[in-house]
Amino acid sequence: MGYEFLTHVQKDTLPLVLEGGDVLAKGKTGNGKTIAFLLPALERMLANPRSAHGKISTLVISPTRELAQQIAVESVKLTNAHGLRTACFVGGSSVNKDIKELTQPGSIDVLVSTPGRLQAHLTDNSGRIRQKLGDLQILVLDEADRLLDMGFRPDILRIISHLPRERQTLLFSATLPATTNELKDVALRDDFAFVDTIEGDDQQTNTQTVQEYTVCDLQDVIPVVEGVLEEHMKLPEYKVIVFLPTARSAQFMAQLFQAAGFPKVLEMHSRKSQSARTKAADAFRKGKKTIMFSSDVSARGVDYPGVSLVLQVGLTDRDQYIHRLGRTARAGMEGRGVLVLADFEKAMLRDLADLPLTELKQQPQLDKQNYQTTRALAHIRQGSELEQSAEKAYAAFLGFYNSNLKKLGMNKKKLVETGALYSQLIGLQKVPALQKKTLRAMGLLDTPGLTIASKPARNGASSKQKGPGGELGKFVNETRNERRRPDYDNPKTKNREGQEKMTCIRVLVTFKHLELLS
Repeated sequence: MGYEFLTHVQKDTLPLVLEGGDVLAKGKTGNGKTIAFLLPALERMLANPRSAHGKISTLVISPTRELAQQIAVESVKLTNAHGLRTACFVGGSSVNKDIKELTQPGSIDVLVSTPGRLQAHLTDNSGRIRQKLGDLQILVLDEADRLLDMGFRPDILRIISHLPRERQTLLFSATLPATTNELKDVALRDDFAFVDTIEGDDQQTNTQTVQEYTVCDLQDVIPVVEGVLEEHMKLPEYKVIVFLPTARSAQFMAQLFQAAGFPKVLEMHSRKSQSARTKAADAFRKGKKTIMFSSDVSARGVDYPGVSLVLQVGLTDRDQYIHRLGRTARAGMEGRGVLVLADFEKAMLRDLADLPLTELKQQPQLDKQNYQTTRALAHIRQGSELEQSAEKAYAAFLGFYNSNLKKLGMNKKKLVETGALYSQLIGLQKVPALQKKTLRAMGLLDTPGLTIASKPARNGASSKQKGPGGELGKFVNETRNERRRPDYDNPKTKNREGQEKMTCIRVLVTFKHLELLS
């Protein structure tokens, strides 16, 4: 498999895990933690085989489909030679396929799953999964902080209630916020070992990563992004992830750069089907000279080898900045990160003041007429896919920045004005119309400068425009599909009692994640 030396987290955790005790490990991204729990799990399964009884020996719970699938791939590499079987259950895949895996002859030795899909199977006892987990040896909670941050706490607690008490539990996390205390108390035994592989005041950004930033006018953001990419593409080998604040902005930027003639452009976000996301992830993982525009679905855990540049565009928070940056300079390799902010977003730099960020040395020349994206924006056809993506990106822009007004020191009137300018900059001839319900939910209905859709169409969009309007219920559903609930498309999970109500309350009362409406 190409492994020659132990990483820091592997060296510190493997002896403890092999002793059979519970372990809570805090470590940077890209530091080999997947092998840190899979290798001792394999050792224990070989020493104490239980598969003959049809029982699952190791359960790994991961917050996202992509990370779960990546862990499953690594597990297959380790276990196949020993006649052991790995299965992966994630939202967006066939429930019947999961049940077939559970009921076919032989046993699942390692099960990797997202919380929503696993809880749905436990509720229905699909393929007698409760009984198959009744003799579980090892439970792994990977990216524990993110499991909680994304609203999986109730699922995790219910899942743990179905598992035997006499088991080994391994909890891996990049950060340890106070919210992890309850999970720690419920999942781990009192004598668990704590391993912190982040020394001293290390801010969890890889020291091999050059970090730069630039602040520009909003109208210059796209040209600056193109300029940074053009300069980086002069390297003989490159692989770039461009992070955007929302799924719809990632979608629009990918389509724009494709229209501008950039080669090997991929998009990765929650609005893509699971099969399309898997295909894009595989293409990026294996590809060279490739650029992937992504929402935060790729920010943590997922390993893409050889990423030479992480380009972050627009407002984010400190933790997410660090985790995105962790996609480059992995496994000791060198990497580079560039943060591009519009002038109204520069307050974010205060949160990053203690990180080794320096101003971008090689600033792009801003003669916009020479940029390929400028020409592509000037020729957006009415009714085209790119125009529709731009309209949806505008709606997502309003939702995202509306939830960050305090951080930006911006009022709603200024937000609407900035949104109108943004709509022009992304090639739209006029500000898209939005439904009254949507604007009311965001508290923007009485703000001057917005275009209100006059009449809802049957599909919930404006009768005059196919763009991003729509009923609030549509937005509630789409909110789930991003960071809050990445595997919520499982219909069994979706219909679980209380889930619909909890999600609606979260959106209607706090509006915290309206940025993800797309």
